[in-house]
Amino acid sequence: MASAVRIPISFDRAFIPLAVSLRTGPKDTYVTVDGDQVNVHMGWAFHARFKRSQVARTAIDMNPVISRGAHGGRGRWLVNGAGPPLVEISLDPPARARVSLVPIRLRELVVSVEDADELIGALEAS
Repeated sequence: MASAVRIPISFDRAFIPLAVSLRTGPKDTYVTVDGDQVNVHMGWAFHARFKRSQVARTAIDMNPVISRGAHGGRGRWLVNGAGPPLVEISLDPPARARVSLVPIRLRELVVSVEDADELIGALEAS
């Protein structure tokens, strides 16, 4: 991969004002893939950094979700500003991440992005 790919996290129009007021809006949320490095940001609420080589599996998830934001537990986290399509990313070994500055172990990330196919392609590129 020659250059970094930055894919914005997607947002429902109705959620944007609340997200912006919490400093987790569209300008502060994205996924970047740069070489073997992957970074996921949702403002101050969520940050993960892991190697692309840790990605064990990716999949499109079309299941509806009601909630928006960064939430989860037990190694599985949803980071979204919108509903489906979502991208599921399974990590092996698990990565370190932070939720509201609290360190967590991340083994599965489900994220809403503006271009799911682009993210999957960037993660799976060899």
